[in-house]
Amino acid sequence: MQSNKQKENDKNNFANDLCDFIQNSQELVRVSLVMNEFKDDEVFRLMETSIFHQRIQILQIAEVNEKENMLDPQAHGTEAELEYLEAANIEIGADIKHFGRIFMQNNSLRRLEIRYSPLPLPLILVLFQNIRANKALRELVLTDGSLEKAIPCCYEVLKESLGYNSTLQSIDFSANHQLEYSFSSHQHLLQALPKHRSLRKLKVDCKDEAARELYQKFKGKVQLRVNNRRIN
Repeated sequence: MQSNKQKENDKNNFANDLCDFIQNSQELVRVSLVMNEFKDDEVFRLMETSIFHQRIQILQIAEVNEKENMLDPQAHGTEAELEYLEAANIEIGADIKHFGRIFMQNNSLRRLEIRYSPLPLPLILVLFQNIRANKALRELVLTDGSLEKAIPCCYEVLKESLGYNSTLQSIDFSANHQLEYSFSSHQHLLQALPKHRSLRKLKVDCKDEAARELYQKFKGKVQLRVNNRRIN
């Protein structure tokens, strides 16, 4: 019977073998890691390996323990605004900067989908920042708690990046509780919509009444789904 340590070593070896397989495959166009039990650093390594690959068009990641990854939906407001003010001091490690450069230069990935796997704040910032120069991605799906660690300045960064991006067509940020309650985050998203040239769909959940009113008033070319209801 295997010990816990042996099981852990087997998981680590499997993650390493999977990275090697992805890296060496010449035919692979889709990576789908659904109901996985990988650690955060292993998920990051698999993301980096897949995005570095120049043929993969679809990358899907979904954690197995979704309930354990969800944060308190009421953890918003003053605390989030404090984090927003402190965002300039966020330390971004060399590995995440490297990931950003790889993502920026990738010319094959068409769909990036991450569910039930809360991304680290520095990774969210770098991902949103480098959407500015990415010319391949068509669909960005970060749902079910994947953006729980995001703060308003992340969406401000995304707003600026969307002003330069000309290929992204669909964004789905639904089921992220922190975003649901953040008026300033929704405001940044709304400000990005009129000037973006290719975006056709935006899907979000919103519990902030003032932000919902803004969505209701928005009349543009983008198909909006708020709380899973199409509003234009």
